[in-house]
Amino acid sequence: MTRTIPPHGTENRYTNHGCRCDACRTSAAEARAQRKRRAAYAQWNGRPALVDAEPVRQHITRLRLSGLSIEHIVSLSGVGYGVVRNVLYGTHGNPPARQVFWDNAQAILKVRADVDGMPGSARVDGAGTRRRIQALMAMGWTSQDVADRCGYSRTYVSSLAARARVTASAAQRIRTVYSQLWMTIPPDTTQARYAKRFARSRGWLSPLAWDDDLIDLPDDELRAELRHRAALMDGRELQRCHKARWQGKDKSPLVAEGAREYKRRLRRSRAELGEAS
Repeated sequence: MTRTIPPHGTENRYTNHGCRCDACRTSAAEARAQRKRRAAYAQWNGRPALVDAEPVRQHITRLRLSGLSIEHIVSLSGVGYGVVRNVLYGTHGNPPARQVFWDNAQAILKVRADVDGMPGSARVDGAGTRRRIQALMAMGWTSQDVADRCGYSRTYVSSLAARARVTASAAQRIRTVYSQLWMTIPPDTTQARYAKRFARSRGWLSPLAWDDDLIDLPDDELRAELRHRAALMDGRELQRCHKARWQGKDKSPLVAEGAREYKRRLRRSRAELGEAS
């Protein structure tokens, strides 16, 4: 995506391109006034006007490693190009921003690397691809079944089930095959039974274990999200998770995390009772 010089009458042209015409001066002054209004509005609503830029910077970096350009991030978030660039690099010789407006931070943090909008050669996190192949094999679909449907070799599909990063093209193809097969029981063949045993020996989860909004999360984000959701559960929900995990053998990620949170709270409760006595 080629960058062009912004038109006259914009703060971007005044700030980043040194234009001092009346239209650009007016636009820059209005933008400064708007920032002051945003700060006052934020204070009135009981939230900070500015927040730490470091989490935003880390998120932008992850998005870029996934294949998104700065221009893509700007387009998807709706914030200005200068905002993203200032967070990453700083402006006019100044270091990267230490703080960013709350609403800009929220807009950027909501951007996700969607493989459908990426070039096929872009490298993306392989978690969703791995989990989909593993889930299909847990059902009894073989790596050859998957390979035949997505036009890859069996060896390549098997390698995708273990890769940390994959191409956007591979992620797209595996996702398409997964959507076709995850609700279809495979034929009961020797190969299908072997695929099930192989998946079970490695603890791979079936499609029913995965929520749509969890299956593509990178491993570190998945752990954080599961911990967050489990922390919001009440005691009764956690008890159900514990029972489902250990009596019903339910290994789905959220149930497993709920069972762990149940034990954590139980230990804390016992420790507090011990201190009280």
